[in-house]
Amino acid sequence: MGSEVVLSIGALLFLALSIPLLVGRGAWLVAGYNTMAANQRERYDERKLCRATGCMLLGVSIACGLMASAAVFEAERVGACEVADWLYLLAAVVLIADVVVGVRYASTRCYRT
Repeated sequence: MGSEVVLSIGALLFLALSIPLLVGRGAWLVAGYNTMAANQRERYDERKLCRATGCMLLGVSIACGLMASAAVFEAERVGACEVADWLYLLAAVVLIADVVVGVRYASTRCYRT
């Protein structure tokens, strides 16, 4: 019963943190960006970087939500382990794809032109 609560809280937390980033604000949430020197920060488009990070956090929120629903299936329904296994697998694929695509996008497309 505890794992689905923790995963749901994590999903809601990531969702709440992604909202200001998707709007283009909240650069202080981007790890490493706010510790860069000013001349290095000038090379990046802050709004694009915030949106890319917000999309990544949204994907993490979706993956946490899938894992929470899988934990509920395991706990509540007898014989629903197959569904839960597929939900865990889908969450892992979403999480890995989200991180790979998000980091690739942020490192190539968020430069100032």
